[in-house]
Amino acid sequence: MPTPKPHSSSLLLTLPVGLLLAAGCNVSSPGYDDAFGTGDDDNDGVGSSGSTGTTGETGDMSGTAETGSDDATSSSTTEDSLDSAGDLKFDVLETPDSGGGSSCGGEAENDDATLNGTVFAPNGVIPVAGALVYIANEPPEGIPDHVYCAECVELDCTVDFTETDVEGNFSLPANSGNGKYIVVQKGQFMRVTPIDIAPGPTDLPDAMVELPGEWNPGQGLYIPKIAIADGGYDRIEDALGKFGLGDTVISNYTESTIPGTESFDLYNNGRNPTSDGFISQGDMSTLVNDPNKLNQYHIIFVPCSYDTYSDQLTQQGIQNIRDWVAAGGRW
Repeated sequence: MPTPKPHSSSLLLTLPVGLLLAAGCNVSSPGYDDAFGTGDDDNDGVGSSGSTGTTGETGDMSGTAETGSDDATSSSTTEDSLDSAGDLKFDVLETPDSGGGSSCGGEAENDDATLNGTVFAPNGVIPVAGALVYIANEPPEGIPDHVYCAECVELDCTVDFTETDVEGNFSLPANSGNGKYIVVQKGQFMRVTPIDIAPGPTDLPDAMVELPGEWNPGQGLYIPKIAIADGGYDRIEDALGKFGLGDTVISNYTESTIPGTESFDLYNNGRNPTSDGFISQGDMSTLVNDPNKLNQYHIIFVPCSYDTYSDQLTQQGIQNIRDWVAAGGRW
């Protein structure tokens, strides 16, 4: 089933607090009202229910399967909604393992090829479960380079698709042919690669389906735009480097990100990034007090730190954070 969009969050945050993760999308976003009602009727932070039922694992959550009826009726209604679904929306391991093609209900009769592979994180080590893999005749629209409300990926039912299993493996039935594209996506990580598909089984090289570690739309590589509040305790930049968003070096039993290789920005929030050789984008107060700067990022990590800039977190800065989260940012 599609992932429900979190309701807009009201956040009172100070810069040195522990790492929090909050995400939300404005309730006026397309499709939001249909799934969750028109808003918060009683000001309790929870929107009113706008549907009377649920769909199956694919569909638009508009309420096609009746609830409160006997199991047979509910099951039948759900199956009907699956059969009639024109467009498929994807969530982690919540869709059939493969589908699409001309039959619009599973493996297409003219699929004469099978693509096999394993999706890894940008570091090439960690397998990624629930990654969407599909074939396109044209390059799909890329990830926006600014904050936006991320919705479930929606594909036409004619598209050959699959999702990776818990070990990152996939087997994708497809039509052979030249000049196509294989797309691998997990959240805001996306790789688009030209491919000529030969008949029969093909084992794809890991590099073709690995999640990217850099932002390079010209090469079909997209990652989340990330900012880190560089604090006095947790080394988030090193964790992201180990994940593959930078190169790392091991010294004195410590693995650290090599300055200049990182695919994210750092701001001073108690520890100046320049003290470790990184480029500083300024202090955190300059970020939260500037909506335009906030809107450049999809994710902002704020780990524990000192209270260096807590007195600079103004009410306007708090509102800026709220607005950014409501627009789809993750804090």
